[in-house]
Amino acid sequence: MEELIDLRDQYSPQTVIFVHAYDFPPITGKGVCGEGPWLKPSLDYVYKHLGVANPDPNDEFVVVKTLLQMCGAMQNRVAADPTVEKFIVVPTQGTLTPNNSDWQNEIHPSSAGFAKIAAKFQASLASVFP
Repeated sequence: MEELIDLRDQYSPQTVIFVHAYDFPPITGKGVCGEGPWLKPSLDYVYKHLGVANPDPNDEFVVVKTLLQMCGAMQNRVAADPTVEKFIVVPTQGTLTPNNSDWQNEIHPSSAGFAKIAAKFQASLASVFP
């Protein structure tokens, strides 16, 4: 993020940067359009090498959620830094329900899910550009 902020400050200091830390996707093993899955195979691989043959899907979800929460915390620290200007964190985490129609597959929200995320962006954009 530091490089992005430095580039913005150098070439377009008036530009506002909007970021988000995603939301907490279900670990389903479902891909889309012949691509993926993305999360489950990687998590299964790690668990296998830790000696866990059949990992609990909830444990895998907690791993991904924890990593994304760490990403969100890092973004919030940057946004709170008084030396960093025009850096907005859109609060998308916790917007979608992991095991319902909010998700199309492991990493892509459904149309309804995207609408919920878009509403978060609209609110953040409106707070800067009334």
